[in-house]
Amino acid sequence: MATEFLIEDRSIEGDIIRRTRSTYTQASPAEFLAAIDSILAVPGVSAVGWNQYTPYFNDGEPCEFGIGSVAVRLDPEFFNLSDEDVEEFEDDEAWGFPDDGAWATDYGLFSYIDKNLSYSSGLYDDANRRFEINGVSTLPIKEALKVWNAGAFESVALENFGDHALVVATKDGFDVEFFEHE
Repeated sequence: MATEFLIEDRSIEGDIIRRTRSTYTQASPAEFLAAIDSILAVPGVSAVGWNQYTPYFNDGEPCEFGIGSVAVRLDPEFFNLSDEDVEEFEDDEAWGFPDDGAWATDYGLFSYIDKNLSYSSGLYDDANRRFEINGVSTLPIKEALKVWNAGAFESVALENFGDHALVVATKDGFDVEFFEHE
């Protein structure tokens, strides 16, 4: 820690809360829309969504507004998804999204090649991941999601969509619903 920022000659009393989250330079609305549009441009992606809210309780830490993980709604025809596949995505994937399709976070874009490996022998290593669904590559989606920087989009998201919101973006616009969270 750099000492030039410490106050050494005056008493400081009280509970000091240090911010543990990184602070990001906030993106402009144009940068936000460019990120959304680049994800929506990927074949097989029909929508992009996320939840955003200020938690009601944070184990004694400050309750600060934030954006949850981004998810994409996969086009069932593009990925050859059966009705059962779509139901499995609805049951297993993105927290808080409506049961209106195959929503996947970045963790839903791959499967493990060898599920018999242990943690120490590489089960969770990138080399053991197959980025495809029903033989269709999900690597373009994985690459497109790299433009998403939730921390940099907080100001734009809060100003435009409010707090406690589930936001779904399509090429036609945004759908915003109240987000019920714990």
